[in-house]
Amino acid sequence: GLYAILFSGSFNNQFNNLINQIPFDGFKLELINHSYVEIFSNNLISIKKGVCNNIVLKKTIIQKLPKPYSECESDEKIAKSPFYYYFLKNEKIYQQTSCLELCKSKLINDNCNCSSTNVALLDKTLKYCTQDDLKCTTKYFYNSNIVQECLKSCPLECLSVSYEKSTYYD
Repeated sequence: GLYAILFSGSFNNQFNNLINQIPFDGFKLELINHSYVEIFSNNLISIKKGVCNNIVLKKTIIQKLPKPYSECESDEKIAKSPFYYYFLKNEKIYQQTSCLELCKSKLINDNCNCSSTNVALLDKTLKYCTQDDLKCTTKYFYNSNIVQECLKSCPLECLSVSYEKSTYYD
């Protein structure tokens, strides 16, 4: 299900400093679907002071039939992904987008000995990439077929759940 985190302004750790860099006068509300791996969250909502804040959520569930009827894969094929265990171990629902980020981070980690901040937060065995690592990660990312490699290991799921949010103020 969904849960919400309300950010009010001052943060202590490195991850939350990213949120602190977004200028605002009020609060930030982050909505997170606890069933999924959140690697790149774009769910921050600005809460303005002194006005009524209205937040509307629309949940969309799409269930497709596996190949040959669509581009998605059966659950049996997804379970063969080398990254599927990560989702199972963390009691999360598999998503291709999250799988691709995990895969790219693993390949970058294998070649540059570091990983993106968001993925390193999820996998404590990886170290964060620093400014010094940027040359290696950029070179590897743009001079390889990393996306094509990862697409082979991260099939498209047949069940997807998404949330569309809108806000308005009175």
